[in-house]
Amino acid sequence: MRFLADENIPLESIRRLRQAGYDVWAVVEELPGARDRYGNAPFPKGNNEVLLSPGL
Repeated sequence: MRFLADENIPLESIRRLRQAGYDVWAVVEELPGARDRYGNAPFPKGNNEVLLSPGL
């Protein structure tokens, strides 16, 4: 399972998930400023991806 962490997920949370063995793709690392450029973070594209967002 892969997690997609939106730009509002703290880096410490992302780090802890990775330490626990989870695959985490973080918007804040991969697309810094994405909200300013695109409006919203990318959404999961497959059945094995889960969006992490404090707003859900």
